[in-house]
Amino acid sequence: MALEKLLKDFERALSRLRDAYNKALTSKGTGDYEFFRDSTFLRFSVCVELLLKSVKTFIETHEGLTCRSPKSCIREFFSAGYLSEGETLKLL
Repeated sequence: MALEKLLKDFERALSRLRDAYNKALTSKGTGDYEFFRDSTFLRFSVCVELLLKSVKTFIETHEGLTCRSPKSCIREFFSAGYLSEGETLKLL
């Protein structure tokens, strides 16, 4: 999958996550709250998956490195200088 498409998909997913989160906040105390809360969790999961795929694709195409797990992708991204130590620790 091309990096550009992954990034566009991630941006859309992040926007939908924001929408779901805001709806969950405004529906607190109503019968719809659980639906929007669960939707927020699912959309968060999609965002994380797309983020990791984007990092993996970037590292492999731009740095020529191979990563086999989410942790190794984040470590390679850090080693290549794209994340600070503090940012990396937050992700791991």
